[in-house]
Amino acid sequence: MKRRLFSILLALCMTLAMLPAAAFAKSVSYNGEIIIENLGWLFLNNDEIGYYIPGKNGKFSVNQPNSGSFLKVTKTGENEITITVFGNVTLQGKKALSANDENAIKSIKNLIITGATGKDTLSLSTTKDGTAISVLGDLTVTGIALTATADNGHALQANNITVSDATLDATNNSADSAAIQATQGDGPLGNLTVSGASAITVTNKNANGRAIHATIINGNETPGQTDASQVTISSPAPHSHVCSDGWTSDATGHWHRCADANCTEKLNFAAHSGGTATCSAKKTCEICSQSYGELDPNNHTHLSDWASDKTDHWKICNDCGAIIEKVAHSGGAATCTEAKKCEICGQSYGEPDPSNHTALSGWASDETGHWKTCSRYRHLHRSEKVRSLRRTVWRT
Repeated sequence: MKRRLFSILLALCMTLAMLPAAAFAKSVSYNGEIIIENLGWLFLNNDEIGYYIPGKNGKFSVNQPNSGSFLKVTKTGENEITITVFGNVTLQGKKALSANDENAIKSIKNLIITGATGKDTLSLSTTKDGTAISVLGDLTVTGIALTATADNGHALQANNITVSDATLDATNNSADSAAIQATQGDGPLGNLTVSGASAITVTNKNANGRAIHATIINGNETPGQTDASQVTISSPAPHSHVCSDGWTSDATGHWHRCADANCTEKLNFAAHSGGTATCSAKKTCEICSQSYGELDPNNHTHLSDWASDKTDHWKICNDCGAIIEKVAHSGGAATCTEAKKCEICGQSYGEPDPSNHTALSGWASDETGHWKTCSRYRHLHRSEKVRSLRRTVWRT
């Protein structure tokens, strides 16, 4: 009996050890509402694969469904969660997607909702006082058609809301809560940014309610906040760029401006290239002629003629004043009257060589010998007849 009980306990322990980490997340779904208990989102070790939430039964799973509509939840940054929508997903609950502490998704600061194929849709609706999407950080909606409906609360609430290349239909029925609220608690008013190929419609069905409480930018509405009950915003229509003539540049690169004065995009941008830096001038780009980079303190291009003293010769850079190529004199031969002459710069250096006579006369002689006379110092070079030997007699 004891052996059988031990075997059962051992089998149970092995089974628990083989379960994935997500099995202990205590994640539940209630009436289509996403609720994460206790520690919040529990991701696998690689932080790239999260929970798959099928649209039909709302159950959490670590296995991607083979078909049908579902959500894929991934951790895409230290403080960022991405929900990717596959197909057409509908969720309903008090708070359909929430990052409030009460629902224990405490790590989220920024939330991205995106579509997998560009034809995906996500429909969220709440009952009573719920908020369709509430994020403690920033919310980005991109590449998807999103419908968010709240009965008596915000349809969307986040610090800042960006709608990019997406369509959005946000609706509520509250006199106290705007359909789109770009702020949390007593925080500063945030931005509602509409960009790319986007269009949004925001409606507050309550006669005393407002559609948007946010600073609106990049839309066709005047920047500010609106008290209107319905607002439709489309991002500016894209235009075809027409390159202006000539290059525009800065310290890093060059580009063409768009002929549309309202377009700030840098067309054909490229980093500077080519050119040679000197001690006084940076490189000059071979494409746009813009100076860039740093000086080269070792490249001197405008040098003076040779300057010298008794021991050395050198050149001076006319741009920066640096002394270049300073070396000792070399070459040449000293004579009895002149010092050596440097073969590089022509400067005389050293001492004369009294034994080197280069200006001798023809032979002169007397009864005892013959000699030559140095025309500069009248040095005598003579040979005695008696011994037929030469000796030098110095006479001034």
